[in-house]
Amino acid sequence: MISHTYGDRFSLGEPDASRSERAETLSRLLIAAGLKAPVRPRLRDELWVKLWGNMAFNPISALTTATLDVITGDPGARAVARAMMLEGQAAAEAVGVRFALDVDKRIQGGAEVGRHKTSMLQDLKLGRPLGDRGASRRRGGTSRLGRGAGADQHGDLGARAMPRGDAACRGMRSACRGQAFLRPGPASCIALR
Repeated sequence: MISHTYGDRFSLGEPDASRSERAETLSRLLIAAGLKAPVRPRLRDELWVKLWGNMAFNPISALTTATLDVITGDPGARAVARAMMLEGQAAAEAVGVRFALDVDKRIQGGAEVGRHKTSMLQDLKLGRPLGDRGASRRRGGTSRLGRGAGADQHGDLGARAMPRGDAACRGMRSACRGQAFLRPGPASCIALR
C-alpha cells in the first residue's frame, strides 16, 4: 500500500526528452485520478530540482537532527542550505540543467513540506548507515560536477561529512552540547527553537 502525504504533482517524461505514448497514457491516468501529471520534455531539469534540495537539506538534517521546518525557518541553517544549493546550481548549470525557479523559491518549497524528517535523518534515527555505497557514489558524482564548474566553495559538506556517518553526527552534537550546529563558519552552536 502507498501512503501519499504531500503534493499532487508528478512530472513525467522520457530520459531522451522524447514524447512517448506510454508517458502520455500514464499522464492521462494520473490526471483522471485527480493528480497533476504533466509530460515534460526536460524531465532531468525537474529531477535536479529535487536533488537540489536533497543535497543541502539531507546532510544538514543529519548533522543537526533538525526537520525541514527548522532548517528553513532558522536563519543560520537557511543560509548554509542556500550556500550549498547555489553550489549545486552552478554544477548543474555547467552540464546544461536549467532551473525553472530560483534558490529561495526552492527553499520555500521545502519549508511548505513542514515538519518533515529527511531520508538521511530517518536513517540516522533508525541506526542505518548514512554513507551507503550508492549514496556515496551519487554524492561523489555531484561533487565532481561542482569542482568541474568551479563551485566547490564550501568544503563539500555532503560528500565529506556524511560518509563518516553516525560518529560525525554524534561528534557535532556533542561539540555543541546537545544544541544544533546551524551557522556557517567555525563551530558556532545555537539552540533549536
